[in-house]
Amino acid sequence: MKILKPIGAFLIAFVFFIAATILGSLVTSVLGDINVFVRFTLGMLVQIIICAYGIFLAGKVERLSLQDYGIKWQKNDLPKLLLGLVIGIAAFLIVCAPLYLTGAYSLASGSYAIEDIALDFILFVAVGFTEEFLCRGFLLHRFLRFGPFKALALSAAIFSLLHLANPGVTVLSLVNIFLAGIFIGSTMFATNSIYTAVGVHITWNWVQGAIMGIPVSGSTGDGYFVTNIVSNNTVVTGGAFGAEGSIACTILLTIFSVLLLAYAKKNNKLQYFQPAI
Repeated sequence: MKILKPIGAFLIAFVFFIAATILGSLVTSVLGDINVFVRFTLGMLVQIIICAYGIFLAGKVERLSLQDYGIKWQKNDLPKLLLGLVIGIAAFLIVCAPLYLTGAYSLASGSYAIEDIALDFILFVAVGFTEEFLCRGFLLHRFLRFGPFKALALSAAIFSLLHLANPGVTVLSLVNIFLAGIFIGSTMFATNSIYTAVGVHITWNWVQGAIMGIPVSGSTGDGYFVTNIVSNNTVVTGGAFGAEGSIACTILLTIFSVLLLAYAKKNNKLQYFQPAI
């Protein structure tokens, strides 16, 4: 039956994605006698490689390659990755700026040293690559048979559902994670590179957690700064989920996405996203 192949491919990709996350963390934790930067880097590489291998195997089921899922490296992808890193920083700072300017958030000194910030960056590199390979790589390209905009929406919806069990999750935060998926995917459409999306994902999380001390999709931790919630209005602040659960995030991610998609359409960037199946 034709339906068995796509189901099998989906199962393989998701099982390897989960295994990659678990084994990456395991490698980081069990190699306690090795330099901490080496441990974190090894864990990152294990996580990325296992996830990519799972997508490779999923492609074998349907006779597709990693390239068919947009996972390829070209000579101009490095500047696009760097561009994504810059966009991620700028976008998140713009999103949370209204929260500080209106007094909903206040900023104080945190406990993170430079080493902690660097280690968190390595962790978010692993998250950025694996989640983008799965969502904007495997899933979005798999859905291109429905057209690029529907593929973007479907992959963003699954991306949002992956955060369903996160601490402090609300309906608004899930909507915003969906919009974050649209925004990140739009950067890929605008540049024709999944690595722009990877870069955005990395620094969006990194600035949020390691620098500003805001919960990353509900996951709390220390940062170079500590952001305190002043307002009791959770629609404004995002509550325990963090700035990603705020109405400011809803508005600004929508604006960012519309601008990027308009740019991609005007400049015929969507021609690069054709169904492989």
